[in-house]
Order: sequence, then structure tokens, then C-alpha cells
Amino acid sequence: MSRRTLLPRPVTKCRLLSLGEWKPRKSGGCSKNQEGGDFQIARNRNAQSLYTAMGQRKYLTKAERGKFMVAASRRDAEIATFCRIMCETGCRISEALALCPHHIDHDAGMIVIESLKKKRTGDFRAVPISPDLIRQLKALTASRSPSEPIWQWCRMTGYRRIKEIMSEA
Repeated sequence: MSRRTLLPRPVTKCRLLSLGEWKPRKSGGCSKNQEGGDFQIARNRNAQSLYTAMGQRKYLTKAERGKFMVAASRRDAEIATFCRIMCETGCRISEALALCPHHIDHDAGMIVIESLKKKRTGDFRAVPISPDLIRQLKALTASRSPSEPIWQWCRMTGYRRIKEIMSEA
């Protein structure tokens, strides 16, 4: 039996994006090795990384999240709840802004988020949230209709709210 290589053939037709990620060049190559099996590096193309290509950290540490939540708690209930949703679920700003009261499952302690990054609609994920956040959401959505968005902001306003609190923290 021949050993399969871990690098694509020909190597010159690929460029390394970051550790374990290869991107094919326009001239072909980087799909399979000559033995027909997938090479291991290509399978990790969508692997999560904690750092950008420039070496900057993508995510907050536990201490930074704590400071963010303390700064958010000083704001009004609407902004504090928005920040808490972002922190506890890890959702995108547009996903949080698309939430309606009917997306909250009070009994199960879950919030159902529709993925807005994907090209097709109807891709939902259920994310567990704390009982305290459920209470905050219940108070915030008490006077709203089930299909009305919780926050009536545009994405840029949500982004500004997050940036303001991050600068305080």
C-alpha cells in the first residue's frame, strides 16, 4: 500500500491562508491528491480560528465579556437585554434584531434564532439561555405582539450600541 500525502499535489498551485487552510489558485489544483483521496488540510478549510489572518483575536475573553456585561447593565433595559442576548447566544447583530417574542421558549429556557448568514431561509437553531435573561425578555416583550421584533432598530444602530458599551468596558 502506498502512503497518502497530507499535502495537495501540485503544491505550487495552492497558497496557504493560515495554519491548516489552503485556497486554490485560479489555475486549478488543490482538490485531491493523485491517489484520489481527500487531503487532510482541505478538510479543515472551514475550521474555526481564534485569530484573524493578521494575528488579531476574534473573540472576547471571559474577563472582557464580564466587563462588557457590567457596562451594559448600566444602560436601560432594552439595550442591556440586547447586549446580554449577544453575549449569551453568540448570535450576529442582525440575528438578534430579527428576534420576536414567539422565538422565546420560556418553558424550555431556549431562544430560537434564524441563521441569516446562509443564503436559504428557514435555518433555525435553538440556543439555551439563562433564567435571568428569560425574565428580562419576558418583561421587555410583555406589551408586544408575538410577531413584532423585540428591537425596532436597524443593524447599524445595534452595532453602535455594542461599540458604545465596548468603549465603556
